[in-house]
Amino acid sequence: SINGPGTLDLTSLTANFPAGFSNAALGLNLNNVIVNGPGTLTNAPTQTLTLISSTINAPLSNQGLLLVHGSNTVNGVLTTVAGAGSVIRGEGINATGTGTLTVLNGFTNTAAIELTNANVNQAAQLTVTNGTLANTGTISALVGATGGARTLAAQLDNQATGTLNVSQALTLNRG
Repeated sequence: SINGPGTLDLTSLTANFPAGFSNAALGLNLNNVIVNGPGTLTNAPTQTLTLISSTINAPLSNQGLLLVHGSNTVNGVLTTVAGAGSVIRGEGINATGTGTLTVLNGFTNTAAIELTNANVNQAAQLTVTNGTLANTGTISALVGATGGARTLAAQLDNQATGTLNVSQALTLNRG
């Protein structure tokens, strides 16, 4: 196990998790990293998992803040947990450009998805390649630092309890 009060930074490598891995005891930053399963990568409540141009080839359970910078892909099953403070935030920044998360297969958002930016005129995008994004939580296109596109490229099923907040222009399409 890995624990401590700090943040574990993994850069430019492949991480294989035959058993599950949770960041319950520390923050986790993945920069240009490929994560392979079959174990589940769990972003624990109150924790932040930062993805920078990385690929997750394992199940991902998001219960904390999943911060997306650059172009990232989740090829494993993605789950969110309502009430746990679960947020997926695609955030455009100058260092990496558009904050893009591409999810291979449809999933149910039971918590929060935010498309925003931290620097002026940077974009944010969520793409679901196959299947449907079922929303029972909240999806928000936020102004952030202003400017930049907000794109949701998915077959969206906004269910009765789902909310779509649009504070910044949002493009909806099936990418």
